[in-house]
Amino acid sequence: MTDPAEYALELVRKAKAYRPEEGEDAVVFPILFHSGVGDPNDIRKGIEPRFGDWVTEVLEGSGDEEVDPEESFVPLAYFDSEPRWVISQAGRKGGISIPDVTLNDVRKYGQLAVIYNVDDKYGGAINEVFKIGPDGYNGGYTEVTNVYGRKMKLYETGLEEEGFQPKTLFGVEPGDIISKDSIATDVVLTGDDLVKFMRQYNKEFGLKSRRGQDMGFAENPKNRSLRQFPYDYASYLKKNFPEIWRAGGNIRGNDSFRWWTAYRRGDRSPTVMYWWNTTRPAWIARHYGDYRLPGVIAQIKWGTVGNLGVAGMKRVVEDAVKKRYAR
Repeated sequence: MTDPAEYALELVRKAKAYRPEEGEDAVVFPILFHSGVGDPNDIRKGIEPRFGDWVTEVLEGSGDEEVDPEESFVPLAYFDSEPRWVISQAGRKGGISIPDVTLNDVRKYGQLAVIYNVDDKYGGAINEVFKIGPDGYNGGYTEVTNVYGRKMKLYETGLEEEGFQPKTLFGVEPGDIISKDSIATDVVLTGDDLVKFMRQYNKEFGLKSRRGQDMGFAENPKNRSLRQFPYDYASYLKKNFPEIWRAGGNIRGNDSFRWWTAYRRGDRSPTVMYWWNTTRPAWIARHYGDYRLPGVIAQIKWGTVGNLGVAGMKRVVEDAVKKRYAR
């Protein structure tokens, strides 16, 4: 029986070496990866367009009247030309910040469908996909790139046509590779097979984020056990409740929040990495038990979760907000 990871790597190597025959249009997406949610056994049968949980949630809460996505919007399947979504999906399923995702997390939570997208017998692409342009969604005038690299407007693609009633896309972002068609998978990787593939892929081709940053893995990074406080909550608190934000952590905490922000944005400069690997763990070890407002605010600025847990820390903050603004 063929080793699934080796088979997937063979497909990638073939796609990377692909060159069109003379007179053929080149396929610009010769390999596609899908790391979406769902039962891996179902995905092995094929990837079906669907409305993601986030899209459904937003549409359901978008107005006073309930919105039925099926009536107005086109379900889509999302793909990538690199297997990087494995990392974000594993982080999402495990509740782990993306910079902290390890190969063990990928083994536990990840899945990856690999699709070879070149018809070696007849030439051309097997599956039709489109990449959303850098300006994002702009109705029918959205710029997209088709599977042969031709730039066109969305109204030229048929993506928004569903029977006799035109429908629109929802939730697409710049750089997304999408299809409204069902697409068959060549192989779906999970567990040890996925880890083996990701290790070798990173070794042979280097795994890059959309911003071009390296996305290598560490088996046991020092900070893996140091949970991060929800950054969006901290940022909202800083912006909207400055008096509460100033309640603690005003000596090193403000610097720490800047370094935490920089780290999350991909900054791996010596200053930021020293803070992440050395200063932050040492501070957390001394202040893990803080439970009053100044200590909790300091913990938030350092991007950590104390022994109160996230819910307990939020409760301390929100009690202070109510007292402050109930006057």
